[in-house]
Amino acid sequence: MEFRTPPREVEAQRFARELAELLRLARTRNEYDKLVLVAAPAFLGELRGVLDNTVAGSVRAAVAKDYTQELPDEVVRLVESGLEGEA
Repeated sequence: MEFRTPPREVEAQRFARELAELLRLARTRNEYDKLVLVAAPAFLGELRGVLDNTVAGSVRAAVAKDYTQELPDEVVRLVESGLEGEA
């Protein structure tokens, strides 16, 4: 019996690798010093697994929450409130 990875999971893996590469390139161009990752728990784990050491070392915090149904301003507010006291 052959096991196949579900298409949704394959796409999540591809997107995680693509995002990790964009973050790596931005870091090499000094476009950021510190990074806060915000993603649904499963995707956050996928992304962390493909980050290179330089980007991983730039991660200030990680928020494992699914905010896809929130408006952008609300996401910023929720993330900032979750990071208070970490500065």
